[in-house]
Amino acid sequence: MKKCLIAITALAAMSANASMFDSNEYRFKGDTYFAGFCKAVLMDDVKMLKHQLRSQVGKVAGSTDGVKRAVTSVNGVQCDGKDLITFSKEREANSVLAYLDVTSF
Repeated sequence: MKKCLIAITALAAMSANASMFDSNEYRFKGDTYFAGFCKAVLMDDVKMLKHQLRSQVGKVAGSTDGVKRAVTSVNGVQCDGKDLITFSKEREANSVLAYLDVTSF
């Protein structure tokens, strides 16, 4: 009985952690074309952020640096009504902030 209770508790904890980053947990309103940037911050995922930057080359700017400049500007991508840098700080997305800071120009 004790082992069964431990197994159920462990299973419940794992399912809670797995759903923590489930994309259905977040709702994107307005223009969802750039929602991937906000999701990268929410998940603190630099790889996802880099993918989003590369995917916008040619649409927003001619290079990844240009895209980064555009989306991180005050008038750039808005997440929860805040610019990308402010949103990253509020969400304590330290990996994303470190990437944006290291590669800032």
